[in-house]
Amino acid sequence: MLELFKKIEDSKMITHLLNKDGRFVVQDSLSMALIASSLFKKKPQKILINCSNLYSAQELYEHLINLIGDDYLLFFPQDEIFRIDINAYSKEMLSQRLFVMEESLKNQPKILITHSASLTRFLPSIELFKEQIIEIKINETYQIKDLISKLSKQGYVRVNKIDSQLQFALRGDILDIFPLDSDNPYRVEFFDDQVESIRTFSLQSQLSEENIDSIKIHPANDIILEEEDKKEIVESLKEEVKKYRNELASDYYQFLVDFIEDEIRKIESEGLNENFYKYLSLSRKEKYHINLNKQQERALQAVEGSNLLLAVPGSGKTTVLVSRLGHMVINKNIHPENILAVTYSNAAAEEMRERSMSLF
Repeated sequence: MLELFKKIEDSKMITHLLNKDGRFVVQDSLSMALIASSLFKKKPQKILINCSNLYSAQELYEHLINLIGDDYLLFFPQDEIFRIDINAYSKEMLSQRLFVMEESLKNQPKILITHSASLTRFLPSIELFKEQIIEIKINETYQIKDLISKLSKQGYVRVNKIDSQLQFALRGDILDIFPLDSDNPYRVEFFDDQVESIRTFSLQSQLSEENIDSIKIHPANDIILEEEDKKEIVESLKEEVKKYRNELASDYYQFLVDFIEDEIRKIESEGLNENFYKYLSLSRKEKYHINLNKQQERALQAVEGSNLLLAVPGSGKTTVLVSRLGHMVINKNIHPENILAVTYSNAAAEEMRERSMSLF
């Protein structure tokens, strides 16, 4: 095996990859794993490998574990099936994504493995994600009310007694928390506003176990928005409903109004979770710096069926087409490999590619 690695490391292909030039065709995940591990062994660095689907990414990840171990690997998974029920979403995948987001902040050489669905997922900015991490240390002082408020905004559920992850409980001066990335819950005991002790404890017996000096509590979800973004989503939902006032029968319109009002109540009380991922596009226009008129917005949102867009030169056809592609991938969860975009020349295709990269 060492001889094989040596041959691959000394090959022209690895030289080209180190210089970040050239294109290569790799037939299977094992070959890709051999190339990636050889490249990493010769020069440890940050490497991103994007696979076509979750299965291929998982297979590549397992091959690389056998070749270089899991200390230098990060796997960022995303469910490729839209779940109607929030309880059907994988907590394991969410925990893994949160772990990768935390590890990615470190300036360490790693191989990050993604796939199309995870690569196109909306994620918060680095600064916003850092702000959401709560670190609690022994002998430090904290306002318990502020901690409770921040945990609730992050998606943790307050209960009388913890029995599963993503929950917290407050009993007098004792705060119990069960983060998603921890095998055991934590018990933080205060003396007034000062942390007196931090211990893990057993869910079954509720007895304290190991003493620790500090804990980091990550958000309960990777859907993190600033307050103004949430307000923008709520206001946009209200405006969207009004558009159907004259298009639906009164009873159907009232059903829509009641449904959206219920959604808004949940967003305001529970925050955002996977059930509301579909609404994120309502706060993204300014982020992507895309200014469209009403006709252009209608063209962008018309994903189903056949559509004909007629416009004069310079009126924003390319902007609409590129924005529509981004809308299909980011908001409609359509995999990029299932989209075929054909234009009339190489120059026009290159312009669309550059515009897509600059926007998304």
